[in-house]
Amino acid sequence: MPEGAAGTPPAACRPAETAGESLLRSLECVVSAPRRDWLDLVDPAALEQAARALAVPYPPATSRLARRLLGPVLLRLPARARLVATGLLKRLRSPSRRLAYVAPADFAGDRLVAALAGRYPLRLWGLGRRFCLALTHDVDTRIGYDFVPTLVDELRARGLRSSFYLLTHGDYRVEPALVRALVGDGFEVALHGATHDVGIGYRPRAAIRDWLARAGAALGGVPAGFRAPGLGVSSVLLEEVARAGFAYDSSYQTGSRLYPGVGYSFPYRLPGLPLVEVPVWFQDAFLFRDAGLDLDDALSWCQATIGQLRERSAAVVFVMHPDNVVGRRDFMRRFLDLVAAWRDDDALVCPLVEVVRRFEAADDAIERAP
Repeated sequence: MPEGAAGTPPAACRPAETAGESLLRSLECVVSAPRRDWLDLVDPAALEQAARALAVPYPPATSRLARRLLGPVLLRLPARARLVATGLLKRLRSPSRRLAYVAPADFAGDRLVAALAGRYPLRLWGLGRRFCLALTHDVDTRIGYDFVPTLVDELRARGLRSSFYLLTHGDYRVEPALVRALVGDGFEVALHGATHDVGIGYRPRAAIRDWLARAGAALGGVPAGFRAPGLGVSSVLLEEVARAGFAYDSSYQTGSRLYPGVGYSFPYRLPGLPLVEVPVWFQDAFLFRDAGLDLDDALSWCQATIGQLRERSAAVVFVMHPDNVVGRRDFMRRFLDLVAAWRDDDALVCPLVEVVRRFEAADDAIERAP
């Protein structure tokens, strides 16, 4: 298939490590037994099916061109107009506004982990819990940035810590005092980009490299985490993210249907890259912008989904957008109450970087083992 065909990255971007090898490496961090003890239980066909979802998304040429052209146009709009425009564009992917409920059991990767968990306990990357929820916030506009202190107060009141993904050259200025305060209180500050350019993953490599360098310098150094704006991730972008020194990415998400996840509810090593991928499982934009749920239905959907994920010993990411919750404070408070209630002796709620660091520690321990 020629370069640029739907679903196929350019040959130069294909990873050296196969998807199956990367998945096996990640699974060894999940299952509490050496690989030699459980490898004979893994069905090769099931492993291959599960590994396919590790491939970096590479949309058709029309989609890439649309992102490249729309990115600069959207950035010129005022914040409120940009929110309206992006909401309308993204709603096109689900005209019926139906939010499909997809359980972890519907994904090949999670079925593989469940089969292994039937024979061996899961150690969940040394977290000491059977379930982990990482709550993150994409600060896309000035409206969202101005709401960050209020959101932080709500989190602190419930004893919750989370991750904030900031833009460094958007329509707000990142104040060093805010960054220091967040880090000092145990929150994570991560990078959402220089600007909210939805086409950044499909621009020339030099432009991507410059974009990342400017953003990292503005935050005073390269943070651990990265999330592509508008989930416009590509293999080239991830190569440059790894080259810049980031530890993890949290961008993958299906876009062809209205449901979250990419086939995994656990972190894994990206094939051929020194990056940990923690897939976005679901976000507030799904609930309101895409599906048009009311408050009670949105909360019920969250509770049902988390119940399923807890049963699967998952480690997942929920994305909140301060731009969205500033006008839905009842949802924000009730959702955070649910999150605080989920946190118990069997479940952990923490910044995403803590999940990644423990996954890396498990991976390092395996590398050092005789």
